[in-house]
Amino acid sequence: MNKRGQIFIFAAIIIGLVTFLLFTKPNTMNEEILLENFGQISQNYLTEMPKVVDNSIYNEELVEKNLEKYTNDFLEKYARRELDPNVGIVYIYSNGTDLIIDNHLKGEVVSFKQGLGPVDVAFSTDTSIEGDLILEETGISGTQSAELCVGELQDYCIITSDIGGQLTLKIGDYSYDFKIDMQSPNIIAIVKSSDGTTTKVDIFQTEI
Repeated sequence: MNKRGQIFIFAAIIIGLVTFLLFTKPNTMNEEILLENFGQISQNYLTEMPKVVDNSIYNEELVEKNLEKYTNDFLEKYARRELDPNVGIVYIYSNGTDLIIDNHLKGEVVSFKQGLGPVDVAFSTDTSIEGDLILEETGISGTQSAELCVGELQDYCIITSDIGGQLTLKIGDYSYDFKIDMQSPNIIAIVKSSDGTTTKVDIFQTEI
């Protein structure tokens, strides 16, 4: 083979390599950076959540019903669809007589243990919500609690008793302790997401 032929072959190889690099995306380019939007998601939810409670109280509507709808819509129609498919939320609402706990975390069991006496707990019975709820030392879980609901069918049910004092919320190996003030409504939220190697958690509590 003469030098001219070798030059053409070499040029063809170079052109083919450049074309491959220009039009072929490496696998790493297709990986989603899941946690880069976590701060935006958390801030948006935690900013609007108290407004939902305030407006519900002002309009004499069921806070638990509006919180359930807002949280589900926020995750399914906005956060998981547009920003992070793995983000989840668990929230607690206390109105002074009832304690409503709802788990919207993805595939995670959340357990609760009260420090002072029994509590009122609203377990979500909406099968579209992933995760589960367990009240420690009672054996009551989200799937079983549907049988305890009294009244018209809704997305949650309330187990009636007294509440007060400390509440421990456990997700996996991590526990979070909260003090429930019985003199005014309280809202607590934990926003969580993970990309498989890194986990981010945002915790929020305020009185209304």
